[in-house]
Formats: sequence, C-alpha cells, structure tokens
Amino acid sequence: MVDSDARVAPVDLEDSGELAGSLSQWQLIRLRFGKHRLAVVSLYVLVVLYGMAIFAEFFAPYTQSWKDLSYAYCPPTLPSYSLQHGIYA
Repeated sequence: MVDSDARVAPVDLEDSGELAGSLSQWQLIRLRFGKHRLAVVSLYVLVVLYGMAIFAEFFAPYTQSWKDLSYAYCPPTLPSYSLQHGIYA
C-alpha cells in the first residue's frame, strides 16, 4: 500500500552521475525539457497551430476558389467594435 502523503524527491541529474549514466541522451533531453514549463506550453501551442494548418480547409469559412469581386478595389480597413454590431470591418 502506498502512502498518499509520501513525496518523491526530485532527482538532480548533475549530482547523480550513476543515474545520468544509465539514461540515454534522448531521455536526458526529455527530462530537462519536461522541467521547463514555458517550453512545454510552447510545444502545445505549436502542436495546435500545426494541427490547424494541416486542417486549414476544414476551419476556413470559405473555399479556396471563392472570390468576392465587389470588394476588389476597396482599401484594407481596421476592425471596429460597437455594442450593437459587434466586431466589423
């Protein structure tokens, strides 16, 4: 039976040459990467962005061949916001 209050002390790879010698280079990289929270969050963001890029046609509101020629000569505008209309251009 495992005590729920028991804590496992983190292993310091620099002090433990024995443990570091038994792990492969990729395992050591994965351990150090997993400790860096910003790197892990960035990895998840990249996975989501690449997933959206792969399935861009599914997420896009229009097809690739859709063209609205009535706005061909209009200049670009900044988005605006109003309580009545919401976000609009």
